[in-house]
Amino acid sequence: MTRLFHVSDVHFGREDAAAVAWFDALVKAEKPDAVVMTGDLTMRARRREFAAGLAWLQGLGVPVTVEVGNHDLPYFNPIDRFFRPYRRMTAVERMVEQPLDLPGIAIIPLVTTA
Repeated sequence: MTRLFHVSDVHFGREDAAAVAWFDALVKAEKPDAVVMTGDLTMRARRREFAAGLAWLQGLGVPVTVEVGNHDLPYFNPIDRFFRPYRRMTAVERMVEQPLDLPGIAIIPLVTTA
């Protein structure tokens, strides 16, 4: 049986450290086949927030796919938000919409931040 864990709205930059630690411990204890992160990894799409989120996701030790949320787009710069919305997420770029090869499961990423 394939097991997926789902997480969203972690908001690195204003994350709840206890909630992050709880999820981290649960993944390490339960060892799911993959984690699906559906949006709002960051609070304000700052590079340091993406770096912290990436370190956490990589530390989970399982395959991860990330979907972008509205908080993961530039907040203070409307020009970047419209024309270059994913510029700051190079740290997690390889995880964004990453297909997961799991037996009997098809995960089809859909961008909903347009």
